[in-house]
Order: sequence, then structure tokens, then C-alpha cells
Amino acid sequence: MTVAGVIGFGSAGKRHADLLRAHRCDVLVSDPDALRSTAAGEDGYTAVAEDELLERASLVVIASPNHLHATQLSAAVDAGADVLVEKPLAVAPTAEVAAALERARSNGQIVGIGCNLRFVQAIEVAREHVTEGRLGRLLRTSAEFGYDLRRWRAGRDWREAYSSRPEQGGGILLDAIHEFDYLYWLFGDVSRVACFAGSRSSLELEVEDVAAVLLDFASGVIGSIALDYASGVYRRGLVVVGEEASLSWRWGEPALVVEQDGRVTEVPVGAVNTMYERLIDDFLAAVADRRPPRTPGDDGLAVLRIVDAARRFAFGERGEDVEP
Repeated sequence: MTVAGVIGFGSAGKRHADLLRAHRCDVLVSDPDALRSTAAGEDGYTAVAEDELLERASLVVIASPNHLHATQLSAAVDAGADVLVEKPLAVAPTAEVAAALERARSNGQIVGIGCNLRFVQAIEVAREHVTEGRLGRLLRTSAEFGYDLRRWRAGRDWREAYSSRPEQGGGILLDAIHEFDYLYWLFGDVSRVACFAGSRSSLELEVEDVAAVLLDFASGVIGSIALDYASGVYRRGLVVVGEEASLSWRWGEPALVVEQDGRVTEVPVGAVNTMYERLIDDFLAAVADRRPPRTPGDDGLAVLRIVDAARRFAFGERGEDVEP
């Protein structure tokens, strides 16, 4: 039986632990918060210190606050484990993160990122249209995400959540890295970035709660991403425009819409509620087959560099070029 360790037992950690248990893994949990450790025990998991977890687990899931990801990734790699890191990979694309990924690669260890939107069928269908040239020459794309943080973090003071705390890697740009990730999956490398962002809503956060980003993809596609923590209605969606056709999708809709030559075609897509299960299924299959997962660590670092360029542009450093 595979011994899997989950570091962090918040909502994401509990979800990962439950999915790993469904795969008949022996799941260990580590969380410095006494209440969460107790909750893990009440759920039937063995709560241990982080050092013990790293000694015993061959597979480690990191679901702790963002600012701890880099150090815990490095420790898990050094312990010889395969590692799944909840998004984002880290709060910044540091040398420590790059070195950990290089050590894992050299040792044949698998590292994946918890970017579950790559397992939403609508995004998969959009990628098929893009990669197979069904839209013709690609021109532009746009993605958006927004929702009121007070509803998003229902049941707790949103000002205490990691999303609101700069020292824990909060802010909508990093928190909504999913949009950057799936556009990277669809269109590849980004050459230049521009971004405007700030604390603009009535939430009065110390981190950016609204952001607009422009992406110049190396392929020639021009992209935009609109993000916020304050929309009264949950908003998430994608548009891709080509010379021959365009497609669009809204979160929760049962179909992706393709428009071509005056015709509108609705392509049925499955519900989004299987994306977490499929992420774990893919990662465990990658570990078993010793192959890269759909969400590899190297992609996580590439996307983090794009977000970092956006943040540097928005907050005064004008670092519009994406570092290699």
C-alpha cells in the first residue's frame, strides 16, 4: 500500500486526503494547527509531525499556505518523495524552487501542480480546437475570473484568509493562477506581460483585489486576463478568436460554443465537479508509470514566472519581459 502524506489539512488538504484514501493509500496528515490535526484524526487519518511524514511517505501532497510551498517542496524532494503541490508552486520563481525541480528531475521523481482546471472538459475541448487548427490562424484570447471574497471564504473572516495576507502570498494575481495556467497550456510561452492591478474594491485589502493583464504569447496570440475578488456573481470563462472560427465558454454552462461562417455549434461538455478526482487520477498514474503528469512542475514554474512579470509591471518594477 502506498504511504501518502498530506501537509496541510485545510479544505484543499482534506479533499486530497479523501481522494488518496479512495485510491487505497495509507494517508498521513501533518498540520501545525492543533484543531486541524484533531480534525484529521477524527476523519480517520494518522496525524504526525512533518518530519515523520517526510520519513514515511513515498508520495507527498503539499496543501499548506502559499508562502510555505517552496521550502516544503524542497524538503519533500530531498526526502525522495514524488510531490504534488497545490497551486501555486510558490509565491515567487526563486532559485530554490528551480533547484528543487532540477533535483527531482535528476533523481527521476515526479512533481505535479494542483492546477485542476486542466481537467475541466471545456478547457480540454478548447485545447483540441487550438492544437488541431480548427479555428484557423489564432488571433487573441481572453479569460476571466471573479467572485466576492466574502462569499468565497464563507464561514470565516475573509481578512484572515491567506488570500488577503501579503505575507502568505495573497492577492488575486497569484490566487487566480489557474487562468494563467490554462492559457499557458493552450498557447505556450509568453514573451511580454503588461498588468494593472491594485486594491480597488470596498474590501480594503492590503493585496491587489482587481487586476487586468495583457499577455503577448510567443506564438503571436495576444491574450488578456481579468481577475477580481469582488464580483457579486461568480464569473469564470474563456474566449478564443481565430480567423476562421471562435469559441467561448462560461463556467457552469453545459456546452462550449463554436461560431463559424454564421453557424453556432454547441459542443456538450461534462460537469466541472470531477476535475479534482481526475487530477489525482492523473498524478497517481504518472507516479505508477514514471511519466510527467498533465500538470508538471516545470509548467508550474513557467506560469509562476508569467505571474511574477505581471506583478512586477503592476507594482513599479516594469519587469514586462518574462524571465526564462
